[in-house]
Amino acid sequence: MHLHCLYVGHFAGNLGDSAMFEALESLLPADARVTCEAHTLRPWPGERTRLIPHDDLRACDDALTAADAAILPGTTIVTDLHGGEWPIVPILERCWRAMELGRPIHAVGVGVYPSAAWQRRRIASELIPLVESFSVRDAASRDALLAAGAAPERVTLAADLAFLLPSPKRPAGGSGTPTVGVNVVHEDWREREAFYRGVAEELDAFASESGCRLRLMCNEIRDGEMFDGAAAQALAARLRGPVELSPPAWRAPREVIAELAGCELAVSMRYHYSIFAAIAGTPWVGFARGGKMRALCEEFGAPPAADMGEAPGGRLLAALREAWSQRDARRAAMERVMSALRERAARCGEALRAGMSRDAMTSELARRSRTGSRAWDLARRGKGYGGPPFLRCTSEEGITPAEGPHPQFDLPVVRWGLGPQSVLRFQASGTAAVLRIEARRNDDPHQAIDVWLNGRFLARHQFGPDAVFHELHLPVQLCGGENELRIEYQSWGSREDARELAVLFRRIQIVPR
Repeated sequence: MHLHCLYVGHFAGNLGDSAMFEALESLLPADARVTCEAHTLRPWPGERTRLIPHDDLRACDDALTAADAAILPGTTIVTDLHGGEWPIVPILERCWRAMELGRPIHAVGVGVYPSAAWQRRRIASELIPLVESFSVRDAASRDALLAAGAAPERVTLAADLAFLLPSPKRPAGGSGTPTVGVNVVHEDWREREAFYRGVAEELDAFASESGCRLRLMCNEIRDGEMFDGAAAQALAARLRGPVELSPPAWRAPREVIAELAGCELAVSMRYHYSIFAAIAGTPWVGFARGGKMRALCEEFGAPPAADMGEAPGGRLLAALREAWSQRDARRAAMERVMSALRERAARCGEALRAGMSRDAMTSELARRSRTGSRAWDLARRGKGYGGPPFLRCTSEEGITPAEGPHPQFDLPVVRWGLGPQSVLRFQASGTAAVLRIEARRNDDPHQAIDVWLNGRFLARHQFGPDAVFHELHLPVQLCGGENELRIEYQSWGSREDARELAVLFRRIQIVPR
């Protein structure tokens, strides 16, 4: 068995990724192997998982073509955080590529937390038709898929894959100072001074009255103001009492879990840091950071201690006092919940095997035929299939390679058009279609583009003063064989970049008329 993991940001810096892949390997037969489209080639001790740079599209296609199935492992497919486009938009782009290559897709231990109508539409019109089976982390994700029209027999209530990791032996209690592990993030809330000041004050108050030491830990190791290292340093500067700071570094999940096993309590803004604490047998207090954290708090029967971005107003301190005074009882109750979650997490493997058994009933030739024609027919009938965001070209000039996605900027996979023009050549049959372009100008508020297809002028578009994405939908008649799309720019160049940047594209696509 060969499974290929589609890119959803794995191994960019979140330590939960390695936990999910270690657990995934434990579910698979001994002869199974995994290839994974990875942001960075992190050290990986497993012998059955091979990481592939996600931007090496040829290597990704080769691995995907050779695989028995594509999987979306242990990720949040739809989130109510960060504007919502990440990660559903790039996930659908990769699913489309798997569909083009005739690979069935299975979602394994995923979360689905839509908050906007457009997210629910894309779940119904794209995600559910593309994915053969879902095993989901929690009831909220199951309910979201069923509400969007997923067949109940294709949705399995499971749990996060990380719950399959073993619990360490907790160190014997000693006479040293008890430690509270703390994980904080910035992300969308980094400018909320009252929030972080309140968190610091209530952590200080608890540490002072309990005699505990605070240890700030990072579960996301990337540099930048959005991530845990910067958040920990900023919180440390606000704290009045002594604090330890664990620097952000790539570590095996067992190391993080072992460190948490030496803590009496944990305070968490991240999903997998909370799970690591539970595996370690350390009672934890969580924040309501999106649907997945609210669902996880509900699983353990403890409401969130505070809402992200809002001053805690004494709620965090009260939750810490209660957890501290009842920590032995909390630990026993948590182990009962963990036992049930481990059993549920094992269903991820059962659902994957059942889904792949259904796939085996369909021949490879039939599957390839089904996927290619079905995608085009669904698009023609207006079912919402967006398809790959960029044309598959035989040659290109004046356009950068695909880069991203960049969730910190709320950007999917994008490409820069370079002045004076971009030329894209692609094969097509002689059909009527629509050229879809989604683009944003460079620094020039007077930027304009002229669009030509096969030497015929189609349209001129002026972007205007606001640096936002504009959408063009241009009816076209394609030639049988090679077609040439040319986009000419009125201005190019940037004060901050040596390249001749003209227009940022997030879509250049041909769809049926």
